[in-house]
Amino acid sequence: MGLFRKINTEKYSGGRGTTSGVVRSEKRKGGRIRCSTMVCEHGSVIDLSPTGVRVLAKTKPDFVCGDTRSMTLRAEEHELELRGKCVWIRVNERCEYEAGFEFLHVTPAIRRTLVEMAATAQASDGLTRGWAPMQWWKQAR
Repeated sequence: MGLFRKINTEKYSGGRGTTSGVVRSEKRKGGRIRCSTMVCEHGSVIDLSPTGVRVLAKTKPDFVCGDTRSMTLRAEEHELELRGKCVWIRVNERCEYEAGFEFLHVTPAIRRTLVEMAATAQASDGLTRGWAPMQWWKQAR
């Protein structure tokens, strides 16, 4: 018999597989890059895309789905402040919290900075889901 964790669906949504009948990977507007050296005030950045970020927090977050938050992304010498809307929160198998934020009001200058940060903070396992910083850099110019 397996262990199941019940979560309050008013505060936490998301999970594995599908959400509202649409596979999560099909909802993403761009690819993503795994990050190993990027952080923000909400936790460690797991991956970054042109449209959002996935964050890992060891403790229960002080926000719920639908909240808009300021966040400062930091990777080595780069730092970028922007706003994001929490679109999902879930508890992983290690009882840590993962949250997905969609970036709001991304300008071309912000996109260029995100590209630089992604290249700096990229994990050693490389690119995932077809998002290459150099392709994105050409689009951002």
